[in-house]
Amino acid sequence: MNAQEFKTIYEELIFDWELECASEEITPLPEAKLKKFINFQKEIHQIEQHAPPSDASEEDKSIIWELKKESSKNVDFVLNDLLTIRQEKIIQMSKNLEIIEENALTLSEQQFYRNLLSAFKGYKKTKQYHNAIAESCPEESPIDSDVEECEPEIFSTDAPIEYCDVRVLKDAPSLVGPDFVIYGPFHKEEIVRLPKSSASIMEKEKIIELLE
Repeated sequence: MNAQEFKTIYEELIFDWELECASEEITPLPEAKLKKFINFQKEIHQIEQHAPPSDASEEDKSIIWELKKESSKNVDFVLNDLLTIRQEKIIQMSKNLEIIEENALTLSEQQFYRNLLSAFKGYKKTKQYHNAIAESCPEESPIDSDVEECEPEIFSTDAPIEYCDVRVLKDAPSLVGPDFVIYGPFHKEEIVRLPKSSASIMEKEKIIELLE
């Protein structure tokens, strides 16, 4: 890679980073371009290890080493920040159940987005179920009622979360539990430990069976 190619790729990296910073939407980053940026980063680090010209003065050598070091740090920061910003956008858009065009994402981002979207869909479904149960409970039970009193407080965010072991009966996507931990994706016959509230939903859908 010659000096002009280094300059072109560096300017492209800076442009994409600034565009990602300025945009509320996630910007396209094809897998091929990411690989190009990563290869560029590797070459920058390799150049950093090259010794300065032997005929350079000690002062010049020191300056050259420092410039190479700063260049490597700058490229590392820009590339890492670009990917971090994109990750944060994917998380937020998945949380809002927004659709992202997958051709705008790298291969690893596509898988990350699919898992998150499935997890947040599962969490919202669990939350809706909890709300429906809570709304079905009377605010005040009749004094002489023989009906068993509902206990919506088991879904309270202040109540301790109970867990149980389950066996997975069929493959299923990830979900976000009431403890905000992502569980899954689930695979048939594996044994996993889940919050009881999440396990209850999955049992009703015949995805898992509870273990004693």
